[in-house]
Parts: sequence; structure tokens; C-alpha cells
Amino acid sequence: MALIRWTARSLRHLELIHAWILQDSGLQADRIVEQIWERTQVLEQFPRVGHFWQSDGSGEIRFLFYGHHKVAYRYDSKTELVEILGVYHGRMEIESRIAPPP
Repeated sequence: MALIRWTARSLRHLELIHAWILQDSGLQADRIVEQIWERTQVLEQFPRVGHFWQSDGSGEIRFLFYGHHKVAYRYDSKTELVEILGVYHGRMEIESRIAPPP
């Protein structure tokens, strides 16, 4: 079973998504952020379920989709670590925004 770790950047992205939706509906803001979080929990059991983008030397970078959002994550099969790199709106060009490996 893989361990999921959210980066500070990815948690900030959830906060920004929440703040944006909150302008229209507090209930919807809470619900969508919670559902994005819940969607990522599948990665514990199935860390390769997302769409493969590239390998970066420290793992596979993949995208998991939820509604209008893409969750970028890195999976290292040696350590069984899933690192959530960011949560982006689906219309964004995100490849250049994903941080290089530490």
C-alpha cells in the first residue's frame, strides 16, 4: 500500500480552489475540495491509476482527474510514495508548473 504525501504547494492549491468557489457557494467549496481529497485516496491502493506523463528520475509523474481538475503526482515504486505535486484546473497548461524533483 502506497503512502500519500501532499506537498505544501498542493495544499495551497486546495486552499485557493476553495477560496475561488467560496465566492459563489460555501457548501460547494467544501464539497469540491473534499471530493478532490477523497479522489486521491485511491492512490493508496492503485498508485498507477492516473494518466502517465513522464518519468523524472525519482518516479513517474502522473495525472489523476476529478471534474474540472487535474491532480499531478509523482509515484516512486521503490519507496511506495505518492507525492501530490499540485491541483490544477483542467484548462491550465500545467506541465511547466510542476516542480522539478527535490
